[in-house]
Amino acid sequence: MARDAAAPPTLEELRAFCDGQLAHYKIPSRLQVLESFPMTVSGKVRKVELREKYADSRG
Repeated sequence: MARDAAAPPTLEELRAFCDGQLAHYKIPSRLQVLESFPMTVSGKVRKVELREKYADSRG
């Protein structure tokens, strides 16, 4: 399911792709498209920073 970076998948497309492959409670209810992940000096994703930044956007 490779896509052009200019056209990220929509939430509906993602949910349709996951339907029948995942349990209903594992299907995403929201989608946030990022340009890049915040990284540490050693090249790992800073998950704490992601949680802090996007925790308030839960709806």
